[in-house]
Amino acid sequence: MAATWAATAPALWSAAKRGLRRMDLFPYVIWAMVGLGFIYYFRQVKTASPERRDRIRDLLVVGAMTAVTPFFTEAKGWAFNMKVTGGLIFAYGWVLLVIDRFKAGYKE
Repeated sequence: MAATWAATAPALWSAAKRGLRRMDLFPYVIWAMVGLGFIYYFRQVKTASPERRDRIRDLLVVGAMTAVTPFFTEAKGWAFNMKVTGGLIFAYGWVLLVIDRFKAGYKE
């Protein structure tokens, strides 16, 4: 491990001296947008009916965690399946929220 660090340290230092380029900031901008989207959806859950609120929140949390987990793991074989599964669970929670808000608006 020390040999690997010793080999990459000069490259990291030279990149730090050059400063961040625009393309280096792109992943951070994307993650910030995804984070803001999650915050928006979780705030919208507060407007759902009380009997469905907990279920929708649980689906959004489980789906988001399942979709984001492969970005932090080393296993590459099943990462795409986890992303798709998490995205579908999140989308199911979002659809339940939309249907609930539609029913509430239709009643008014």
